[in-house]
Amino acid sequence: MSSEKLNICVIDDDDIYQFAVSRIIESAVETSSVMSFYDGEEALEYFESLNGNDDPIPDIIFLDINMPRLNGFEFMEGYNKIKHRLSKKSKVFMVSSSIDPADIQRSKEMDGIEDYVSKPLDSSLVTQIVSRLAS
Repeated sequence: MSSEKLNICVIDDDDIYQFAVSRIIESAVETSSVMSFYDGEEALEYFESLNGNDDPIPDIIFLDINMPRLNGFEFMEGYNKIKHRLSKKSKVFMVSSSIDPADIQRSKEMDGIEDYVSKPLDSSLVTQIVSRLAS
C-alpha cells in the first residue's frame, strides 16, 4: 500500500481540525485525494452513492466519534450494512479526543474498525498507520 497513492477520508465536524489533519496527511504520505465530510450522515450518503461509478473509495477513513446527525458509531452501523457492495474495503480508524473507556472499548469491539487513535493525528502517527497497513 505504501508504494501507491492513497485515497484518504476524514469524517469530523471540526473544520479547523479537518483542514489541519488534511495538510498533515498530505505531507506525511503520497495521496491521490483527501476527502472530508462534516458528519457521519454526509459520509454515509457518499458511500451509498458508490454503485460501481468512478468516485474514489478511500483506502483509509479517519472517523470522529462525536458528531451531529450521525456520530461515528452510527456511521459504522450504516457503513457495515453497505460495505459488501463496495469494490474496495476501507480501513477505518476511530479518531477521537474522548477518554471515555466505554467509547474506546466499543470502538475496539465494533466490526470494521481497525483501531482507536487519540487526537490529534500527527504526521508520525499517520505514517505509522500507513506502514502498518502496508505490512
